[in-house]
Amino acid sequence: RMQQVTDDWTEAKFTNIYAGQRFDPMIEAKLDSWVVAKRDKDFSTADAIRSELRGLGIDPDIVRPSDKAWQGSAQVDRATEHTLDRWVQAKRGKDFATADAIRAELRAIGVEPDIFRP
Repeated sequence: RMQQVTDDWTEAKFTNIYAGQRFDPMIEAKLDSWVVAKRDKDFSTADAIRSELRGLGIDPDIVRPSDKAWQGSAQVDRATEHTLDRWVQAKRGKDFATADAIRAELRAIGVEPDIFRP
């Protein structure tokens, strides 16, 4: 039973259960501030805002999931995996011209290599 609850929670986390829902302007402003604080690496402020929002019954990690959460759970085909491997090898080999070209190729098909292979 516990595993099912965990699986359901994980699935809900990556399925925006608040899809299309708009909150009042004050909550929207708090959510925006939380995102800005995280991007600015002001984690103490981000944590305080997250706690406040959770106290109101709103989980900001679900309402505003990071791009990494969405794309990190995505699957890519074998050819794209191979291209990501080539990109990593070029970076490690300090062949930045090749790495940049491969990055551009991946981005052109909607794959952000820095997220798939940080």
